[in-house]
Amino acid sequence: MKATVRLDKAVVLAVAASRVSPHVAETTRLAMNRMRVLAPKRTGRMANSAKMTMRARRTSIVGTVTVSPKYTLPVHNGSRPHIIRARKKRALKFHGRHGVVIVKSVKHPGTRPRPFMWRALVEVAVPRGYKVTRTVTVRSVS
Repeated sequence: MKATVRLDKAVVLAVAASRVSPHVAETTRLAMNRMRVLAPKRTGRMANSAKMTMRARRTSIVGTVTVSPKYTLPVHNGSRPHIIRARKKRALKFHGRHGVVIVKSVKHPGTRPRPFMWRALVEVAVPRGYKVTRTVTVRSVS
């Protein structure tokens, strides 16, 4: 007796996607919630702006967590020492230790990295069996 089995690739991928999609969605949601807990909380803008999206492709299911404030990347990855100059006005004005300070530029000492998004991903995804690699996608949001 001889049997022939033919698998339709599109059907196999569709069945696999339907089984995997809920697991990816739950892992993405858990990572987003953990990221909100670990995010710096001075104003709470980073944590509150977190959004989750899911995208199904022919051969993969992708869950993404995005955070919208422009300062998220320097907070997450840290920044080198740099000079801050007045852009729209002729000078910078801020409250210093001894009152109001007006200067044309200041030397920012830089900031240490606070990789709260990376930590959240590793803490959630690795125990659930995902392999996590360090890749960063930066998209400019105007």
